[in-house]
Amino acid sequence: MVNITGKLLVLCFCLRGLLEAAVGVLLWPVLRFFLRETPQVTYNDTSYNSHVYQVAHEDVHLTVDNTHAAQQTSNNVEPLSPKQLMACKGFPMHCDMDDMETVARHVHSAFPSAPKLLVGFSAGANVVVKYLGLQGNKENPFVAAVSVCNGHELVPLTKEFLKRPVANTLMAQALQGLLKSKYSEVEQICTARGLHVDFRGILSTNNVRQFETELMLQLFPEFSDIDAYYAYNSCHEAFKDVSIPLLAMATCDDPLIHRDLTDHAVNASKGNPNVLSVRTNTGGHLGWLTGWNGRWWQQDVVFSFLDGVLALRYAATCGDK
Repeated sequence: MVNITGKLLVLCFCLRGLLEAAVGVLLWPVLRFFLRETPQVTYNDTSYNSHVYQVAHEDVHLTVDNTHAAQQTSNNVEPLSPKQLMACKGFPMHCDMDDMETVARHVHSAFPSAPKLLVGFSAGANVVVKYLGLQGNKENPFVAAVSVCNGHELVPLTKEFLKRPVANTLMAQALQGLLKSKYSEVEQICTARGLHVDFRGILSTNNVRQFETELMLQLFPEFSDIDAYYAYNSCHEAFKDVSIPLLAMATCDDPLIHRDLTDHAVNASKGNPNVLSVRTNTGGHLGWLTGWNGRWWQQDVVFSFLDGVLALRYAATCGDK
């Protein structure tokens, strides 16, 4: 009886191992996409999860905005003075235009004569569209832009997250991880500004709205409540003022963004000739995978659009000469 039980246990462990291996093989293309690392570019005292790539030719540069900026300190950076700490943000806002404009100025100063292209993914797409709207008809350092999987309107977006507890918890944990990684700097900034923030309570929150209610409303008291903060950081009203070619890509089955929220780009494309909206039936959030190896094909669409804009711009320049 003991031998039979032992053999059954060994068989169960073997079957479990095979099952885990099979699941790993099937899910790896998806996990590989979500777990890939994001390179960073450091400029002065700020580290941006935005990065500058050289694309196609030496005179064309692409700025990719993936997420928010964060304060950086290291052994090579002198401690900030109390006055400097007072001027610092404890934590980046969703749609921080100061950070975006700093990136834009830096890229433009580094490559003043090069045509520059702007691409935003997810939360970064929200930043891109709001930035373009605020630029309006002013001189814009970018000649074209792309918004990929943009939630557009953060009040209904974050309320929709409440219906998706697993995704909501994962995103809250990501924010908590960012806070933990910058805890000493955030604490110094809050202390310098006389803010008494309950960090233990913030790190015990289990959804995005709770996290940002506890932290962001302390850091930005000009907002009366979390919905006012989200409304300020939303880009859906900026489409009407976009004055350069903008491609907006979305999917109907995005697990984070309800289809109704993608209507903002679709409707904008009907009223603003600078906006081109592409919405596919499937693709997930930043997915658009194809083939057995899960090849990510949406970059083909992005580069085709950007190549087309550059070709038209080049043709127009040649025609003027």
